[in-house]
Amino acid sequence: MSKLSKKLMIVVISILIISTTLTTILNISFSKKYYLHQKRKEITEISDSFITMLDHGESEEKAITTIEEANKVIIAEVQFDHDTEEETINQNIQQAFTEKGIGFQRYWLWDQDFELLTQGERQLRLYNQEKLNYSLLINYVPVGNSIFAITTIVPNIEDAFMISSGLLMVINILMTFVALLLISLFIRDITKPLKLFELFAQSLEDGSYEPIEIHTNDELEQVANSLNSMGEKLTESNNALSNKNKQMADLLEDVTHELKTPISLIRLYTQGIKDGIDDGSFLDTISDANDQMAKDIDRLLLMSKIDRDEIVLSSINISTQLEENINKVKIMNSQSQLEFKQNIEDNVYIKSHKDSLDTILLNLITNAVKYGTGEFIDILLNTQNDGVHFVISNQFQNDNLDLNKITQPYYVGEASRNKELSGTGLGLSLVSKMCETFGYSFKYWTHNNQIYFEIVIPHVT
Repeated sequence: MSKLSKKLMIVVISILIISTTLTTILNISFSKKYYLHQKRKEITEISDSFITMLDHGESEEKAITTIEEANKVIIAEVQFDHDTEEETINQNIQQAFTEKGIGFQRYWLWDQDFELLTQGERQLRLYNQEKLNYSLLINYVPVGNSIFAITTIVPNIEDAFMISSGLLMVINILMTFVALLLISLFIRDITKPLKLFELFAQSLEDGSYEPIEIHTNDELEQVANSLNSMGEKLTESNNALSNKNKQMADLLEDVTHELKTPISLIRLYTQGIKDGIDDGSFLDTISDANDQMAKDIDRLLLMSKIDRDEIVLSSINISTQLEENINKVKIMNSQSQLEFKQNIEDNVYIKSHKDSLDTILLNLITNAVKYGTGEFIDILLNTQNDGVHFVISNQFQNDNLDLNKITQPYYVGEASRNKELSGTGLGLSLVSKMCETFGYSFKYWTHNNQIYFEIVIPHVT
C-alpha cells in the first residue's frame, strides 16, 4: 500500500470511529430525553383537543370517550372544591384510575400541585412505576370544579435503549468494516492512476516514454490524456534533437575526414619545398588544398546554421540561380565536349536560402559532369501542382552502382571522369541532408543507362 493510501485510510478510519462513538453516546444520552419530550408534547396536544371539544359544547362523557379511543389515553375525572383535602383528592383520583383498569405502585398529587390546579393551571407529572416496568405521564387539567387526569402509559425504555444502543454499536462496527472495504477499493482506484503517473514520470526521465492507459471518465483520465500528449511532444522533440545531433556529428565526421587529404597534401608538399624537390607545381597544389579546406569549413558552418535554425529564408529566383550554377560548371569544365540540354522555366520563385540552394544545385550538376558517359546532361525545371520540380540526368556505364549507398558519405561508385571535378563522395550525402533539413523531396533512379536525380520543392502556402 502506498503512503498516500495509508494516509487516506487512517483519515477515513479516524472519521468512522469518531462518528460511530459520537452516535452511540448521543443515542444513549439523549434518546430517552427526546422520547419523553415527544410524549409530553403529544399529551399536551391531546389535552388541548379535549378542552376544545368541551368548549364547543360536547358533553364530558362523549369528549372523554372520543379522546380515549382516538389517542390511546385514559381520562379520569374527580370533583373538588376549596374545602376538599389533599388526601381525599388523591384517593378519588386513584379510585377513578382503578375503575379505568389502571393500578398504581407509586402515585401522589402534592399539595402545591393541587393549589395550582385550584388556580386553573395545568400540571404535568411523570410517575415511575418501578416494579411494573412502566411510567404514567399524567396531565392534570382543571375545568370548573372538575380535574381531568389525562394519562398515557410510558414504557420503561431505558433497557430498550441500552439494547438498541448496543445493537446500533454492533451495526455501526459492521458498517464501518463494510465502509472500509468499499473505501479501500475506492482509494485503490484513485491511487492506481497516481502510481501510473509516477511510472510515466520515471519513463520520461529514463527517456523511454510509455503512454498512460486510464479509463475513468473523470478528471484523472483528462490528466492522463494531457500527460500522454505532453509525452508524445517531448518524445518528438527529443527524437528531432537526437536526429539533429546525429546529423551534426555525421557532418563533423565527414568534414574532418575530408580535411585529412588537403592537410596531408599541404604537409607533404611543404616538406618537398623544404627538401628542394619542388618542380614548380607544389605551391599551386598547396593553394588548391587550402581552397578545398576553406570550402569544407564553409560547408560545416552552413550546416551548423541550418541545424540551429539560423537560416533566414527569402524569395529566390531559382531559374536564375540554376543558370548561374550551370555557367560556373561550364567554365570549370571548359575543355569538355559535354552539352547541357536545358529546359528551364523562367522566373520560378521559391522560399529558400541562397547559399544552401547553391550547394545543392552545384553538387548535383558537378556530379553529373563527373560521372556522365554520354554527350548530354539533361536539366529540367518547371512548376507543377505539388511544387517546383528540378530534374537532372546523365548517361552512365557502371553496372556496380548501388543506389542504396550513393547518399552515404564517401561512397564513390566509380572514379571521376573529370580531373577538375574530382571529389571524395560527400556531395550527394550533403545534398540528401540539406534536402531533408529544408523539407524538400529528394529522389533518384536509373532507366536505360540513364541516372536521374529529382528534387521537389513544395509550394509556400
